[in-house]
Amino acid sequence: LFEGTAIGQVGQRVAAGIVTRFLELLAQLARFARRRIEPVLGIAHPLTDLPNRRAFEEAYAAQAATGEKICFAVCDIDHFKSVNDRFGHSVGDRVLKAIADALSTACKGHLVARYGGEEFAILFAGVELETARATLDTARATVAAKHYRLREDDAPLGEVTFSAGITLARSEDRYHTLFQRADQLLYAAKTAGRNCLRSD
Repeated sequence: LFEGTAIGQVGQRVAAGIVTRFLELLAQLARFARRRIEPVLGIAHPLTDLPNRRAFEEAYAAQAATGEKICFAVCDIDHFKSVNDRFGHSVGDRVLKAIADALSTACKGHLVARYGGEEFAILFAGVELETARATLDTARATVAAKHYRLREDDAPLGEVTFSAGITLARSEDRYHTLFQRADQLLYAAKTAGRNCLRSD
């Protein structure tokens, strides 16, 4: 009825705004559902297709029982909250997937898991700490060297990096002490300026 008039144009903008908001709400509901369902599934995160925390802890227990050498790494995406705040959670999800893919490729043959949020854990079995560290640093350098761009308008996303702490399991270690040591090394990497690794 008002097509081509000022009133019609206002109505079209209002309708477009309603549709956009509706789609945003659907995306939020999907993310909420995924967060509620993942702990029940207990196997993998659907976004990254990586084992989740529970599966990782079970794999560690099985590996530790063999007596084979274990290196344990914890990785965290640098400034991830600012990515979500500036570009939205859909872009944040793509960053998570990109990091997951880079870690899985570089650390092929070892167990990479999404531990929670923007944090990943890696279990290196049967290798020396120096070898595990070099492997993980390859993934770090690969991620840092890429120029990520937004899919919608090809605008640059900016620097995407991660920091990590990696340690060699000791005979007296329990899971929580090993994780704490790797997490402390991760904190040291963050304190040192991010986009780096720290090991003991």
